[in-house]
Amino acid sequence: MNEFAEYLSKLDNGHQERVEEVLKWVMETYPQLAPRVAWNQPFPSYPLMANKVVSQGNNSHNLIRNGNINVNHYLASSFTMKLDQNTRARAINFASDYRLTLDVGNKDISLVVDSISGQGHLDVISTGGGSLTLYVNDNINIRGDLNKSRGKDVFIYLGPSTNPDRPKTLVSTSYAEFNASLYAWDANLEIIGSAGFTGQLVTGGKSVKVSGGSSAQSDTTVVYAPNATVELVQGGRLLGAVVSNVFKLSGGASVQSSEVDLGDGPFFQETGGEREIFLDSGATLEQ
Repeated sequence: MNEFAEYLSKLDNGHQERVEEVLKWVMETYPQLAPRVAWNQPFPSYPLMANKVVSQGNNSHNLIRNGNINVNHYLASSFTMKLDQNTRARAINFASDYRLTLDVGNKDISLVVDSISGQGHLDVISTGGGSLTLYVNDNINIRGDLNKSRGKDVFIYLGPSTNPDRPKTLVSTSYAEFNASLYAWDANLEIIGSAGFTGQLVTGGKSVKVSGGSSAQSDTTVVYAPNATVELVQGGRLLGAVVSNVFKLSGGASVQSSEVDLGDGPFFQETGGEREIFLDSGATLEQ
């Protein structure tokens, strides 16, 4: 526990005991993990996307304008965009159930974006081990699927809330699929209305709710939300592993525990033959 001594010393005595209990449980349950404190770092800085116009006959549409990706015109109703370098966009705006597919090929690409919103779908395709890492400053609020192909090639970092007293909430609903591993600074998560979540979920938020026939499941699902009340209600289902402050199960909900590989994702990384626990300096752990 020496690696966490400085972090623990900043907590009040009662809270410090609870944090130590959680950390000891993790280290005993996953002895292969090497403890490490990773301090908060700003999102990377990349060049802004260049303007792009798509056209057909006499009709045209500003697909990318001033850094905004506009998937809100019939000429972009099912558009595939090739990404071959790290880049930045101000916003990805959807409408009319249109679909944007980001093709990263066999590269590991990073995209920094302020927000993703609207009625539409965002997919990612990769080949030969490629992946997309999304850094989202504000929030994701799309009424549609995110990575419906269910590939293990999308990793999302969701930035801190502007007002910590009113943290952001990421909602997956309306039968949508959310297939990505998510690291959220302080966001709450709701998976409702027969939606589905597949991947690793790590959040410093206070609430994770799975309800209404929704599911959070895959062979590698981890819900690591030590501050949160994790609720499965009204037929919600979860397959995987959970670390939470409070766990509630009611209304026909179900949970099936399974062994998971913590290294199958970016948040529990492997270095020198040992995997590491990343603990953000701004996080508060409870059990």
